[in-house]
Amino acid sequence: MDVKFAIIYSSLCLMLVAGCAKDEPTPDEKTPPAKTAEIQADPADQLVGIWYGQAQLNQQLLQQKLSLSPTPGDRAQLESIARVFQTTEIGAQFDADGKMTLDVQIQPAGQILRDSTEGTWRIVEQQANAVIVETTEPLPAGGTETNQVRYQFEQDGQLAIMVAPTSEQLADCQPVFVFKRVETSNTAVADRAVDSSLK
Repeated sequence: MDVKFAIIYSSLCLMLVAGCAKDEPTPDEKTPPAKTAEIQADPADQLVGIWYGQAQLNQQLLQQKLSLSPTPGDRAQLESIARVFQTTEIGAQFDADGKMTLDVQIQPAGQILRDSTEGTWRIVEQQANAVIVETTEPLPAGGTETNQVRYQFEQDGQLAIMVAPTSEQLADCQPVFVFKRVETSNTAVADRAVDSSLK
């Protein structure tokens, strides 16, 4: 389906029901403060590069929520929402000059929805082991959309965790996108997904 990233992303939110959550992520209290040597002189250096991301949920919290579903229908709906969300894959390239390319793929009901978009990014806040990034992307009907997201770096900057905007039903299941830094010049999700070394 040839649609822009914004449509795919909006479709993902609609399929997840109840609209996108906008709560700011809170740092993991168990994560120790980053050592001074790990803080980049230029925080953008930590994000520049190519990343492959997958959606993840806390399975224990999800199972707890499923067990508390009042009816079989509610449980089936929540299972479906969680299943669709967890099919989301994102290829992302952040260039040093502020350009950004995203390639997003989701698989609702056996379909594959996939498309790419180009936009811009900039660091608006640096934290000890994280950055707040403002992204600007074109909308299909014209104009642009600007959002802010937080990337927390782990494993010496090889992983970046982003709290995922998703439905209220999944918001208490710790939805995240886990991005792994990759060494490739191709940001295509499909190409990345078939490489088992990136899983």
